[in-house]
Amino acid sequence: LQAQPRIRNLADRVLGPGPADLALGLANALAEGLSHGPIGPVVDGAARVLAVAERRATTALWHEREPGLAGRPDLHRSAVVQTDPRPRPRPGGPAAHYAERAGLGMIAAGGATMAATLDLRRAVAVALAGTPKAAHRGMDGFAAALGRALAERGVLCLDPDVLRRLDAVDAYVVDEHLLVAEEAEVADTILIGDEPEAVHRAVRKLFDPGDPQRSARDGAWALGPLDPGEVTDPGASQLALRYEDQLVARIRWRPALNPGATHLAHTARETGALMAVAGADPQLARRVGAHVVVEGGDRLAASVRLLQARGRVVATIAHDHDTGHRAADCGIGVPAPGRT
Repeated sequence: LQAQPRIRNLADRVLGPGPADLALGLANALAEGLSHGPIGPVVDGAARVLAVAERRATTALWHEREPGLAGRPDLHRSAVVQTDPRPRPRPGGPAAHYAERAGLGMIAAGGATMAATLDLRRAVAVALAGTPKAAHRGMDGFAAALGRALAERGVLCLDPDVLRRLDAVDAYVVDEHLLVAEEAEVADTILIGDEPEAVHRAVRKLFDPGDPQRSARDGAWALGPLDPGEVTDPGASQLALRYEDQLVARIRWRPALNPGATHLAHTARETGALMAVAGADPQLARRVGAHVVVEGGDRLAASVRLLQARGRVVATIAHDHDTGHRAADCGIGVPAPGRT
């Protein structure tokens, strides 16, 4: 019964997640007892062991982090985070879709056996044989192992159920600030003179990625700000490269990409998921290979709801953003620089 998404969802709505888990566990144990099969209890026991290990690791991490996160209640007061309800029911992942199809076959096989033999135990055994436990227990076991591994690496998962639906996530919304590094890079060198090799050598030597606006000099070469009359694109970040005080190139610079940005986009494409950049820079989205740009900031939650209305299961990856993470199906908070 626990492997049937429809039954599980109905029990959660009627009883609540905790009582539903207990009730379905008892019903499952009763069914296993009627079937007289040893495999089911062994598999269930192994799953419970993994779940206990996950819970112990998460509890230990919380005890370690609690003084810093909630040690001073007077410093952690905040208003209730309000978001609009999800516009449509959350779609299931591959495991849930398979379980729904297999469940129909299980019921039909059990019913046919009961009608033909009038033997309740045999009918239950036939039905249990068709139960898609591998899909359910496999996903649950993976989530338990992942939760334990995250906790052991210092990542606190506030809602373990989120890990059980990661296979359904098919859209990632990433805050644009996470995609760029603190350093800068040269985006373009616009030559005015006829010595490209010398210009590029001078740029490599004089440009400081850690402080791109810093002026620098090396002999006759000098890198610094453009004079007002030399600016051709007021919206771009530009520098002037001079040789013997003559302008020989305009240098356009931009924030460098975070090393993991393109890898994240590549992984999303490989899995067939949508990657959206939350922000206002379409050029950044093209640089990392994202599919689309959506509104970020105060509009992040609305952007998440729009994707959900189109049938997406959305994960957000951002710095502290209560409304955006709460609206998402999976919210991944990344500490801002200087915070843990």
